[in-house]
Amino acid sequence: MRDNTGNVTRMKIHSYGSGTLVNQEDETKTETGSSPSNITVDFLARTFTVSGMQLHNNIPGEGRVAQDTGTITFPIEVSDAKAGEYTVDFDLVLRSGGKHPEFVDWCSMVD
Repeated sequence: MRDNTGNVTRMKIHSYGSGTLVNQEDETKTETGSSPSNITVDFLARTFTVSGMQLHNNIPGEGRVAQDTGTITFPIEVSDAKAGEYTVDFDLVLRSGGKHPEFVDWCSMVD
């Protein structure tokens, strides 16, 4: 969205990624995952918000072993509002709701 002067005011992004981790020593040990993400970049509020289920990972026979779900908001610095350019400060969480693990040991999941 843009204002009447042509500056970007809001961007909405939906992305989806998926993949499989395979244990190199025992290829029967695998883990699949995906990362559907909904992102809203609000240039007026200067925020970057990710909502929904950002990732979930499953191991055959065990089910879901990792999940990041909810909403998390970070501040942005706008470098060019007309071009929609910004930088996100992922080190500073402004708001958070839901389950957001700080660290996921992906390698140990397929041991």
